[in-house]
Amino acid sequence: VTNREIFGNFSLSYGFFRMATSNTYYLVAREGKAVVGAIGFVHDPIDQKVRILEMIEFNDAVKGYLLVAAERIAREKLNAVYQEVDVSAYSPKIQRTLERLGFVPIAYCPSMVFSNVERLDVIRMAKISCEYELGTMHLLDSSKEMKEIVEKGFENCMLGMQITDSTRKADLFLNVPEGELYHLARIARLRELPKGTELVRQDTDPDNLFILVHGKAKVIKNGQVVGLLQAGNVFGEMALVEKIRRTATVVLDEDSQVIEIDIQRLEHLMENRPRLGYSITRNLARSLSLKLHT
Repeated sequence: VTNREIFGNFSLSYGFFRMATSNTYYLVAREGKAVVGAIGFVHDPIDQKVRILEMIEFNDAVKGYLLVAAERIAREKLNAVYQEVDVSAYSPKIQRTLERLGFVPIAYCPSMVFSNVERLDVIRMAKISCEYELGTMHLLDSSKEMKEIVEKGFENCMLGMQITDSTRKADLFLNVPEGELYHLARIARLRELPKGTELVRQDTDPDNLFILVHGKAKVIKNGQVVGLLQAGNVFGEMALVEKIRRTATVVLDEDSQVIEIDIQRLEHLMENRPRLGYSITRNLARSLSLKLHT
């Protein structure tokens, strides 16, 4: 393996007794009959943990695909609640890819791994797919500050994962590439709102679009209820087509969870990320076509 960027069990934090395991898997990527890469990971079913230990690639473009596939298998098929990987401190692209998948850096490890005759620094990155609760801990003052930094990272990451999962299911963002959903989540807000909250008011200028994650809402036009919205529905998206005043009022009919996305920030993101812009525009056109035919 040349240009190693992910390091496995052979490091200063593991002894030789940890080298052998019966739960090691390799996911192999092929292009036609040619092998273009592989990623290896260890599964611990007792701790519900997966550790990525090696990535081999003959094609630079396959790295992201391998990481996405390994993370999905760990979470969906192996039911891992904790995933961990040691990444070379000199590989910022891999670190960013893992960050988009919900991993956060939890430790900087100087001279932790071996590469030929060198000892290199690594960044340990982890992802939690369950509720984060460690209980009571007795820490030194210096450790408390570090704990708060790491926990804030997990909190932001899990919130981003929740937003990503909700936007993935919405028709407007259908088939948006996984990496682009990460950028979308960064401009979105997840809000818990009580019954009776007015999200959109008729005859006002459009500023946000909304995704109803949980709950119900009613659509009111000229004082009359003309429709009902349920979980998964998107509203306010017509502002992406034409900047006209709102044609109806939307009021929550029960306590609800809503994702709010600023229209201007979304348009700026679509301009700067053409793949995202193309996917959203295509979905919006499909939605308008369906409305014209019904």
